[in-house]
Amino acid sequence: MLQSAARRLFNLPIRAASYSSWTTVYGLEEDAKLTKSYIHRPSSTPYMGKTFMEYLDSACEKNPDREAFIFCQENRRITYRQFRDQVEKLASGLANVGIQKGDRCGIWGMNSPRWLEAMFAIIRCGGIVVNINPAYQPNELLYCINKVGVKAIFTDASFKTQDYYGMLSRLVPGIESFQAGKLKSEIIPSLESIIMMDEGQFKGTFQMTDLLELATKESGDHLDKLQTEITADDPVKIVFTSGTTGSPKGATLCHHGLLNVGVLCGPITRPPEIPSYTTCLPLPLYHIFGMHCGPVCNLVHNDTIVFPSPAFEAETCLQAINNERCNFLPGTPTMFIDMLNHPNFDKYDLSSMYGALMGGAPCPMETLEQFKDKLHMEEIMVGYGLTETSVSVSISGLGMDLEKRISTCGQIVPHVEVKVINTSDGTNLPIKEQGEVCVRGHNIMIGYWGDEEKTREAIDSNGWFHTGDIGFLDDEGLLSISGRIKDMIIRGGMNIYSTEIEQFLYTHPKIADVQIIGVPDKRMGEEVCACIKLKAGETATAEEIKEFCTGEIAHFKIPRYVNFVETFPLTITGKVQKYKLRETMSKELNL
Repeated sequence: MLQSAARRLFNLPIRAASYSSWTTVYGLEEDAKLTKSYIHRPSSTPYMGKTFMEYLDSACEKNPDREAFIFCQENRRITYRQFRDQVEKLASGLANVGIQKGDRCGIWGMNSPRWLEAMFAIIRCGGIVVNINPAYQPNELLYCINKVGVKAIFTDASFKTQDYYGMLSRLVPGIESFQAGKLKSEIIPSLESIIMMDEGQFKGTFQMTDLLELATKESGDHLDKLQTEITADDPVKIVFTSGTTGSPKGATLCHHGLLNVGVLCGPITRPPEIPSYTTCLPLPLYHIFGMHCGPVCNLVHNDTIVFPSPAFEAETCLQAINNERCNFLPGTPTMFIDMLNHPNFDKYDLSSMYGALMGGAPCPMETLEQFKDKLHMEEIMVGYGLTETSVSVSISGLGMDLEKRISTCGQIVPHVEVKVINTSDGTNLPIKEQGEVCVRGHNIMIGYWGDEEKTREAIDSNGWFHTGDIGFLDDEGLLSISGRIKDMIIRGGMNIYSTEIEQFLYTHPKIADVQIIGVPDKRMGEEVCACIKLKAGETATAEEIKEFCTGEIAHFKIPRYVNFVETFPLTITGKVQKYKLRETMSKELNL
């Protein structure tokens, strides 16, 4: 339904993708202006009805010996041909341990060659890749696995303080007594196999090398035939995004939506003289932003993706740009700020840089100007999107002036519709009036896995996805986002929902009431602040509250600021006025 709605618009008049033509709205002349908050952006670039594996095959035919991925800390360079060969062997073994079309398979770990090999092997088997945040603790992992029925999970052994195998062992009691591929747990009944992406002996699990040894010609032939049954409309990814109830929701995305975002954004984010980027990618692969700028753009445009390190480190990014002559850098403002402020910044030659794509959090004008000057960038683009929109809704692409890039979220991406509605009655608003931003097009998710009610709340009967964000369109069709209907905090590009942390803190025996808000932070954009009312006669410290969170919720959700209060500002109906609380705390903390 969603894609057919977009295709009904496919025969609209099209124009070239220069910035001047971006302001063209269907039905208006080029010099006309919007008067109502609805826009559809036509494009001369058509949809492509291909799958991930079809794009990988095409890349191998065109550029078999081009380097697809470079992993700096592992000193590994992988060509398109080498990558496909490894994926086909791994997929053959995966099929032989029972993974079939439609099975959900998780990946839980940091950026690595194995992460990408696992992703494409699952896709070749017709499975659905479930991206799992590597910062998750056991309860968060348990919820995600059970919500979508994960059958197999690829995982690192550990990273820094995260003991992945240890946490899985808690969810599969007696794991050491089970044969690999035959796990049984009352806590997670769907999980049959754990595949370790690190070397070592881990009882009850497969090594990735085990799957390579299990590969057979018969299963390879079976998977070759299976590709004809996999369509661009099939689900390919489940990416979790928190909901207002505090429970993550599994946004289910298809080949068509994810890949066409890459296809259609290409002409507006890369000049003709640079058809393929050498991209330095500090973003995590489990995140929709990293997934788009990594494997999606890699396939569609035959880019070379350079991974500086398993997780973001400012200096490894500088080293990667210097050593690999990268010319494109996607990231959050926090990442760019850390790179600019690194004491060894001046040691590195960054003259190869051409452009950057920034998303995930607001960025001040002076910071953008610093990026452009010190990182030698001709183009800095700013984007807006959500997991449910396959990453992209709008982007300030090539040619926009710097002021418009920072003051707006840019133009709507090709073949996508956006409208701004009155939250009370759903009617379209005039331009420059704030309301809820709604999106319709190829980029919209299929739905939330296993949650029809939440899907119906998010996507209406006409195919419009209601973002929950407050914004407006101006007369040029530029989108601005000014707030959130539901209190989401954006910390360093990570979306944090206050309700999720509040529900957890309510389990603390001393806490009577708690409100989580976002407060300004120069580096992270926003930081988490907990305002806590204690039970009568109780005392507590900020450190005690933070210690209570450690190991129970992801580190980025742990409040940086903890403030103990007697009362909360309330409306006449007794609802907490979070905006007043935010103003008060910002003043008290001198932010």
